[in-house]
Amino acid sequence: MRMKRRRYSAKYFRRKGCEVVDISVGYNTFTTEKYQDAAARAFETCNDMDGILGVDMAAAACLREAQLRGRKVPEDLSIVAIDGTILQKSDRKF
Repeated sequence: MRMKRRRYSAKYFRRKGCEVVDISVGYNTFTTEKYQDAAARAFETCNDMDGILGVDMAAAACLREAQLRGRKVPEDLSIVAIDGTILQKSDRKF
């Protein structure tokens, strides 16, 4: 199901004219370090990106990386988290 959702999302965004770059942490990998590494790779690969869609841990890692690189969210970069885990329910405003 997960891979099907990823393929569908990528196909949808491409049809809308968006460039899609898929940066993965690997299957069943849930460590903060892996997500931080993936976020750093994303910013190195696509430093002019204007949007990120990912699971909550990826979104949180990308928010941190954006702040480290001086990117302003949501002014310069939109980050959308799709899981709805406890991270998304934090009192911190993105």
